[in-house]
Amino acid sequence: MRLSYAVVMVATLYAGCAVAERPAQTSAPAAPVGQPLPPKPIPDQEPEVTQAVRQVLLDTAEGKVAPQQFTERARAAMFPDEAKALGASLRGYGALDSLQLLERKVDGEDRLYRYRAAYAKASVLVDITYDKGGRIGLLQARPE
Repeated sequence: MRLSYAVVMVATLYAGCAVAERPAQTSAPAAPVGQPLPPKPIPDQEPEVTQAVRQVLLDTAEGKVAPQQFTERARAAMFPDEAKALGASLRGYGALDSLQLLERKVDGEDRLYRYRAAYAKASVLVDITYDKGGRIGLLQARPE
């Protein structure tokens, strides 16, 4: 009697483990293993900032971005070489189709924004910060 009870117990435990290993069924598509889900857009409460970012990206791609738009520190780091390299990268993505706000934070007197820039050939994550005077302290773009 004890042996049959042990067999039933082991069989029950084994069946429970098999069920626990099955993946859960979901209606939403999952991201590939090892890759996070893409960030979702948030409401854009400052469309004028988004328009300014769009213009900075377009000007950078055309090689026309004005150094005066940047803080002294960012200007020293970005011009002329980094601005040219970023412009070449942006040109390589094709036409800028849309810009979606993904994140907005305030850090002291700086405002930090993250956008998804949808270009003809790729989506790019753009990080940009503005200081209290409206000058750019950081401009970065990387493929999503």
